[in-house]
Amino acid sequence: MKRSEFRWLAACGLLALNTARADTVLPAVDIHGKRADPSAGEVTELRDSPVGGADLAERLRDLSGFNVSRVGGTAGSVFLRGLGGARLPVVVGDAVADAACNHGMDPVTSYLQPDAYDRLTVVKGPNTVQFGPALSGLIRVERDAPEAGMRLRASATRSGFDRLDQAAEVSWAGEVLWLRAGGTRNDSDNYRDGAGRRFQSFYSRYATTLAAGLKLGSDTVLEVDNENGDAIAGYPAFHMDGTRFNRSAWGAKLTHRRPGQLLSALELSLRWQDIKHLMDDYSYRPVKPVELVPGVLDQLPTLLMRQDQRGRSARAVATFEPADGSTLLLGVDARDDHHFGDNLRTTRTCFTGTTNCPLFTSTRSAFYTLDARNQGAFAELTQQLGTLTLRAGLRSDRLQTRAGELRNFLGTQLLPGSFDERTEKLGSGFLRAQMRHGDGLENYLALGVAQRAASSLERASFAAFNIDAETNTELGAGLNGRSDALQWSLHAFVSRVDDFILAEQGTRAINVDARRFGGELEARWRLLQSWSVTGAASWVRADNLTQHVPLAQTSPPEMRLGVEYESGRFSAATQLRLVRRQDRVHVGYGNALGNDIGETPGFATVRVMAGWSPDSRLQLSAGIDNLFDRSYAEHISRTGVFQPAGFVQTERVNEPGRLAWLRARLAF
Repeated sequence: MKRSEFRWLAACGLLALNTARADTVLPAVDIHGKRADPSAGEVTELRDSPVGGADLAERLRDLSGFNVSRVGGTAGSVFLRGLGGARLPVVVGDAVADAACNHGMDPVTSYLQPDAYDRLTVVKGPNTVQFGPALSGLIRVERDAPEAGMRLRASATRSGFDRLDQAAEVSWAGEVLWLRAGGTRNDSDNYRDGAGRRFQSFYSRYATTLAAGLKLGSDTVLEVDNENGDAIAGYPAFHMDGTRFNRSAWGAKLTHRRPGQLLSALELSLRWQDIKHLMDDYSYRPVKPVELVPGVLDQLPTLLMRQDQRGRSARAVATFEPADGSTLLLGVDARDDHHFGDNLRTTRTCFTGTTNCPLFTSTRSAFYTLDARNQGAFAELTQQLGTLTLRAGLRSDRLQTRAGELRNFLGTQLLPGSFDERTEKLGSGFLRAQMRHGDGLENYLALGVAQRAASSLERASFAAFNIDAETNTELGAGLNGRSDALQWSLHAFVSRVDDFILAEQGTRAINVDARRFGGELEARWRLLQSWSVTGAASWVRADNLTQHVPLAQTSPPEMRLGVEYESGRFSAATQLRLVRRQDRVHVGYGNALGNDIGETPGFATVRVMAGWSPDSRLQLSAGIDNLFDRSYAEHISRTGVFQPAGFVQTERVNEPGRLAWLRARLAF
């Protein structure tokens, strides 16, 4: 897209699809938040969405400021304002969740199906300290206790490329006990891009959930839950495919509330998670033979990688209300994480063109072993002074990391930090002032600092065991407005990241200093009783100050424009998404989840949707994504050169072509 065209559209557009109300057909989050949230986040109800998703990343990509790095049909890595991975923690309930794969095959969001959760909260910037350092922000998903009586909720989404997403949940709640059981399943075949090129992108995933709550007294509740699941997936972005993503998680939470007392609430929670992951280069793609004796003998080499993650966490939070309008949270938490990986290489020597293989060799080599223990303490204070709300938070962490054997991918080289141990002390904090004015106007100013040590992925795969922690100092400001016909919000930030952990050539990491600034504009304007226009614009500019180049893996500016119609039980909408060319790149550099490949052309896509609710229990919706079947790729995307034989290799993993879908939701 030409720059002049983009600027003209940006000047003409106000506005954002993301600000649509939950009862329209648009996947959206209220720009003012559905309710007051202690972390100053934007909140949306997940189950109310007329648009489904194989995983949480598919919902987040529709929110302003978010991008998703495509690796295949599912399991894309989420970025907020150009930062993702460990810089953007994902909290499930009350605990930060982790993943297993050093390739990034299983980001935390890939284990979270939107229809299985009630609520999504997004905090932009380091504006909370409750769950650890939030360098870029925080994503949190939660489930609510079931409503009284017997309830059933189910959804199904059918679309092109033989994709089917299913979810169901049944619950019962009495006076002292509630029970819930649920399950999800997601399946898809390989998709094609707008040019008809097929991508190795199939997947099949299931997950089950069991939960119970017991009222131990008038003010005390005990909750327990268990989740289990597994998956397989093909990837054009990797030279291997995932053959196992076995995940088990257990949780327990004790809540005691005393409304009106100085100590108004006490929460104790425990969380366990185990992931057993396998990937190989032979189960779902042909093995490429190597000629040993031309026309006589071939060698067939294969690789199997095993990667496990085990995490334990505990958290205690006390809520104090020392005076009217004052709330103080004091908490401590502890985490114990274990990451392990090894490689199994086999070679069969076979007569050419036959399955007669007289020789077989097998070699297992260590890859990495890492143990991390973190102890943290935090405090958050909220003070209400009429129309002014003041919030402040402080956090201190002590991280101990112990390494076993750390080797390169081939297992031939012992990396720095092997059999070493180190202790790091990290600090985070923020100040935020928010003022409500007349006529629905509200503004805020926030200053936050967050320190983040290298993640296990960076330490294990990028020779970064001894790298310095990075520190983000960020100033944010915003303005929200609401009237009968118009809702809008403007958010801006400027950030300095000292010792930013930058991946170099996909093999090692270095510290650099970086500067970032940008923002988001969102609005919704009701023109007539049934007609509204919406839109959003987001923009980030980031610079590597140490090497005097653009900061790699920064998303380009983009804008969304939409038109909505709603009348009674019927609604319809269309959306135009415009993404500018990204020419500010640093080829070969990036983060633990991807490197800059080169410049990316701009693109425009259109989607249309419609919804109908014959009654309050049933909702039907349908739509077409990428209506004009455009062939394009996001800038933050993995390379497509690892496509197996029979597929076309591409510079990047392209987005799917035209995709029609139909969705039904049932609740009673």
